[in-house]
Amino acid sequence: MNASCQFHGVGQGLYYDCTIRKNPDKDIFRFVYDCGSSSDPDTADLCQQIEKDKSTPKKRLDALFVSHFDTDHVSAIPTLLDVFDVKNVFIPYFSPEELKLFAVLAKGADERLYEFYEDPAAYFKKKGCETLYILHPQRSSPGGSQTRHKSSHQTGDFTLQGNIWEDTNAQPEMDVVHCDGSANATCSRAEWQFRIYQDQKNEVQEATRKKIRGLIPQDQSLEELLKDETLRKNAREMYKTARYKINQSSLVLYHAPLEERGKAWIEPVCRDGCWCRCRCLRRYGGGTLLTGDIGLTRLRNRGADLEKFVGECEQAIGVFLLPHHGAREATSINQLEKMLGPEYPLFVCSYGRENHFGHPDAYMLDQIMMQLHRRVIHVTKGEGFQYEVFVRPKEEHTR
Repeated sequence: MNASCQFHGVGQGLYYDCTIRKNPDKDIFRFVYDCGSSSDPDTADLCQQIEKDKSTPKKRLDALFVSHFDTDHVSAIPTLLDVFDVKNVFIPYFSPEELKLFAVLAKGADERLYEFYEDPAAYFKKKGCETLYILHPQRSSPGGSQTRHKSSHQTGDFTLQGNIWEDTNAQPEMDVVHCDGSANATCSRAEWQFRIYQDQKNEVQEATRKKIRGLIPQDQSLEELLKDETLRKNAREMYKTARYKINQSSLVLYHAPLEERGKAWIEPVCRDGCWCRCRCLRRYGGGTLLTGDIGLTRLRNRGADLEKFVGECEQAIGVFLLPHHGAREATSINQLEKMLGPEYPLFVCSYGRENHFGHPDAYMLDQIMMQLHRRVIHVTKGEGFQYEVFVRPKEEHTR
């Protein structure tokens, strides 16, 4: 059993996909985490790359995980949904006012993206998705008479454990399942586990939404809002200060083979396509942690919360995506030491060269090399990173 995973070089953005196999000739499960880039040319290139998989009938994509709704993480999702038959979608909850803000900031993007921002649930239903999982902050729930609380949910692919509220008013064509940000999902067909961390603090969310409501008229349609250039300018200024708070809603995903399958490890594939068996890159930890644009330094207890989350993961983490494209406010060396040490994983940073955000932070990269004695694998336009996850069955351990 093995999995082929890849961070694609898309510039300032993120596109990660993973294909799980039980033998070299049979793909049994494929999923994607984020799919976008910040610039129109890079998004166009990404869409062309995705369209190479176009076929009739559509190829199956078992799951799509969306960390958050910034354009550089979702701009190519409409193309992805046109090319693939997507079965399960996991997204963080965003309020109507936050969705309008994302749409205003994305003006000039693909028209299909506005349909996504206007009503994500309706959009995924239209595209034929079978189940939509909406992740809410921990200790909160959607509530209301249209939901039914339970502790587990079973679909054709996933068994979901956590605080779950099933939408009893959902259309029969697509299940809508609400769950808190500590949900665990297991895919028995692939013998793979997915753990989710998504915990935006309620008071931070509400303060940000109040600012957005004061800026964006909620009684205007999206079409009207997109015509207001002054509004867009003001929205961009507000977002500069509120971005890190909104990014706290990022869905963090840990995935790995089930521990009962055996010990897992990771081996990178060199960029020229050959196997790289260099000991400094091989990792005896079969888990991957994908962090979206979460920030660990500005909110109290955020780093400790994620440290606890990592400590509960069954397989050690072998690949770690630096949060928010390597931004300085996203993490610190002390947090990385507490969370991941002493056997540090491969650090990956996805960003666009000469981006105006200043990503990644050069000091942070230097500190990772000097204090943790690890180099960072750079993923940027035209330069991706691919690795394989292997599992040694438990019965072989005793031989």
